[in-house]
Amino acid sequence: MSFAKSGYRILSRILFGNLKKKFMKKYEYATLTDYVMNNQHNIVLPGWEDFVDNKFGLTELKKGLDAESIRLMRLFISRKLSAFSFLKKEKKMFKKIIRVNLSKYKIKNFEGFQPAVFYYKNGLSFLNEEVVKKTLANRCIIDGGACSGDSAIMFSQYKEVDSIYSFEPIKKICNDMAVTLELNKCERAHAVQKALSDGCSTVDICGEQCETITVDEFCKDKKIGCIKFDLEGMETSALKGSLETIKRDKPILLICLYHTELDFYGIKPMLEALNLGYKFMIRDTEPCNPGAGVHLMLIGYVE
Repeated sequence: MSFAKSGYRILSRILFGNLKKKFMKKYEYATLTDYVMNNQHNIVLPGWEDFVDNKFGLTELKKGLDAESIRLMRLFISRKLSAFSFLKKEKKMFKKIIRVNLSKYKIKNFEGFQPAVFYYKNGLSFLNEEVVKKTLANRCIIDGGACSGDSAIMFSQYKEVDSIYSFEPIKKICNDMAVTLELNKCERAHAVQKALSDGCSTVDICGEQCETITVDEFCKDKKIGCIKFDLEGMETSALKGSLETIKRDKPILLICLYHTELDFYGIKPMLEALNLGYKFMIRDTEPCNPGAGVHLMLIGYVE
């Protein structure tokens, strides 16, 4: 039996449990396993044809980072500039991650529901447990780019958290997420149908007019322990609308860097300019993600 076929059978048992076959056909990881394990990814990532290896920007970005962060940055850049194949160590981690048991969760919409979220906890697993508990205690979490609700379910497992606010601007996706949160008894998690940005207005997202709001406006009366952004390229804009909250509460920051060059080169220096005592690392929180090349997450914390 080929590895691809045996991998599919493992996925069927572990990820899907007794779910109906019609859902299995829709679920992305069966296809993704074949894609990753059969080495069918010698491609240049679309949308990054004009990516520039910014030497000055890279020098600024490297300051204060550990060796693993710098390695991942260089790997990310190389994959933006030329075709690539995933490394053996990435495939090994991928095989571990897809063994995460998702069948115990009741999911309204599988699209975007990621086992890696539960494995790496959006980056929290790389931090000292005591630092995480202390920073989250009796505070709220901003879950920006909540999609199917996987992050909200994961964050709900931290009993010390007061509330989780999961932002998703598209009406159907947000409604499906709200159902998922209710099905999984995530009473402290709340679906918010708004886009996070640097101002309060409206924006067209996938043909739908969506309201925008800043974290600073939303969190005027809330103490924030963690901010997570996976916003499909709106990270920098949302961060600009979060600076006062970050200055006030010094939350743990989990911010995707891989969507745009502006995010990759600019977000860490923007935060460092605040001089709040943050320490930073960069980690790959979803190995073998074919769309990202390297799923870079900037993790910031204050001890």
